[in-house]
Amino acid sequence: MILIADNGRRKTDWRILSRTGEVRQVYTVAIDPQYQDARHLADMVAAALRPHVAFEEAPVIKYYSAGNSSVERNSLVEEVLQQVFPGSEVLADHDLLMLAKLQQLTPETLQQYLISA
Repeated sequence: MILIADNGRRKTDWRILSRTGEVRQVYTVAIDPQYQDARHLADMVAAALRPHVAFEEAPVIKYYSAGNSSVERNSLVEEVLQQVFPGSEVLADHDLLMLAKLQQLTPETLQQYLISA
């Protein structure tokens, strides 16, 4: 399972890609590591997103946000997501970096990029 998050000022837009190819969309309130502490973020993600993800799978999570502008913020988001989804592979990064990476990928390598952390 792959979770891809595009975080904005007010909401986070999640795409949940299952092994069968099904794609679901879930919205949660925005995650902001600059103003919210780890406990608050973990509680929020657990309540709003965890019910939409199968418990038997540890997902690969790609989380992107304009607010992820430092190593410290990226690390905080990664730690929170790993706490909520134990055993998951998590990458949190700036959304402009995501755009730059995705523009360099061919359709064949896009799938490989999405499943590797």
